[in-house]
Amino acid sequence: MSIYARQSSPLAEILAKLLEYTSINSELKPSLRDGISTDEIVSKLKSFPFHIPVEVEELYEWHNGTAPEIGFFKGYSFLPLEDALIIREQWMRCNGDYIVYEPELLPLFEFEGEYYCVECNIEKQNKAPIWRVYHDSSKVYDSLTAMLLALVECYETGAYRPTLKFYDSEHSYIETIIDERKAGEIKLKHNPIRQGIFDYP
Repeated sequence: MSIYARQSSPLAEILAKLLEYTSINSELKPSLRDGISTDEIVSKLKSFPFHIPVEVEELYEWHNGTAPEIGFFKGYSFLPLEDALIIREQWMRCNGDYIVYEPELLPLFEFEGEYYCVECNIEKQNKAPIWRVYHDSSKVYDSLTAMLLALVECYETGAYRPTLKFYDSEHSYIETIIDERKAGEIKLKHNPIRQGIFDYP
């Protein structure tokens, strides 16, 4: 499948809606890297022992990450696939007799050492849970699609209120004011896997 065949997919439409809110930072859209084809994805994953879900393939066909340190949403950068694989390799080297990082997790988004990762599988799946990996690991979203739908609704309803800030005269970033109760309710609605409305991630 070509990299353009997914541009009108439901996931691409959700991502476009998300960008309507987060691209108030003028540096974001130019930082998005070109999407990659299915063949390129397969090639990059040739040493990866799991299958990524179809929705994650669609994500990377849409765009292959952002430039480093450019926030895609709420400060989190969108990792290029090759960078995600390097981070996972580093995690696997940390695992010894005790498993610190689950081997089936592939990071997608990162902010200061905190990651949102997709759970991969030995069998191909359309969707899979999203984990938060920081000091510990836990499932926080039912799927990438459910996560993105929740994020878009948070912006649409004012649970997330992005404000443009400036490092200096040339570089900007987004500071997000969060109504945690409203955001928690929205995330729980889209993601039954969550344990309660005050579940922050």
